[in-house]
Amino acid sequence: MKSNPDQVREAWNIFIEKGLIDEDKVRPVIAASWLRSSRIDPYSKHRHHLPNRILQSRLADEVQLISLARPIIQAMGEIEGHDFVVLADKDGYILDVAGGAKYFHLLGQRFSEEDIGTNAIGTAIAENAAIEVKGPEHYCASNQAAYGAAVPIHDLSANIKGVLAVYNDSAPLPAGVMPALKLGVKVIENQIDYKSELSEITHIYHNTCSSIIDFFQDGFLVVDAQENIININQS
Repeated sequence: MKSNPDQVREAWNIFIEKGLIDEDKVRPVIAASWLRSSRIDPYSKHRHHLPNRILQSRLADEVQLISLARPIIQAMGEIEGHDFVVLADKDGYILDVAGGAKYFHLLGQRFSEEDIGTNAIGTAIAENAAIEVKGPEHYCASNQAAYGAAVPIHDLSANIKGVLAVYNDSAPLPAGVMPALKLGVKVIENQIDYKSELSEITHIYHNTCSSIIDFFQDGFLVVDAQENIININQS
């Protein structure tokens, strides 16, 4: 389906006024998102923003995701063709941003569909799929100059851990942005999987060591290469 921005904006006006979807002008994924967003005031400029104390707590909780994603975010931030790159958590809260100081205020803002309607991050979470949201496809009028693309980040159990997204304030994104995003997310997911598997292997190793050394009646120590005690039996 190919619709120009004016046609989509016309379809948006009809939806806001009458609740009707013009299926010839609106992509199905956007139509579904508009319907989910219909309880929101489309002209509201309200943004839910975490208080600093709660934001710092959330950042601490997601420190591994942030540390794994930051090199990708910074690398993508240096590529021309988009204004800023963000990492959001599974609830849509912005955890990290690259693109200049003028975008730092986004930290702690929530980009969920429940808060601001159709948008790249929120709709990627709702659909559990990569998506680009273009200009007037955004549900809230205040966002309709923007262009965004987002890809969910998953853990080993296929749960959403976060979202990687790029945005332009007022111009279409370049054609190669979605493949680049997907590649970045794949790198992050591989690191998440590696960390998870390493943690499980370490846990199994320590449990196995504990079971073995507990067979010994005398005191028994396990030390690492630096002569640090890493396990001891119960004798």
